[in-house]
Amino acid sequence: MTSRLLMLPLSAMLVLAFAGCTPGGDGYTDDDREPATATGGALELAVSEICTDQSELECVSVGGQRIVAPASFQRAGVAEATAARGDGASAVEVTFDKNGTAVFAALTSQAAGAGDAARLVIGVGGDIHSAVSVLEALDTSEVRIVLGPGEDPDDLVDLIREG
Repeated sequence: MTSRLLMLPLSAMLVLAFAGCTPGGDGYTDDDREPATATGGALELAVSEICTDQSELECVSVGGQRIVAPASFQRAGVAEATAARGDGASAVEVTFDKNGTAVFAALTSQAAGAGDAARLVIGVGGDIHSAVSVLEALDTSEVRIVLGPGEDPDDLVDLIREG
């Protein structure tokens, strides 16, 4: 499984669980084709924790860390998702709908209050894509999911649309 990042506006305080760069540029690929954009769809969000040696629950590997597999996810509606590329990195810029913003705010609040071992888990299409540390509750409708090298943001946009 590849690691992915969730990046938020500069005003938000989020500790990223992985290292990486945010893409620059105007969102177009090197061959000047339009970036994929989806309206509608969803991300799957949950709060979990890092596995310990004493963990009796099922653990999964996400981006180099082992977390307890969430028993369930909450659907966070997406108003729009757009592929972005530039400077050797790619990402998907997500704008939540009203319900998705509320779910995101509630789960970041829960994760921030649960301690250092807590993780906000982000899934799409039934797969876990990232698990990030959250320092404080975030009430924002826009996030950026940074992808690993060689990953195609258009594929993630399609999965979000199907969500």
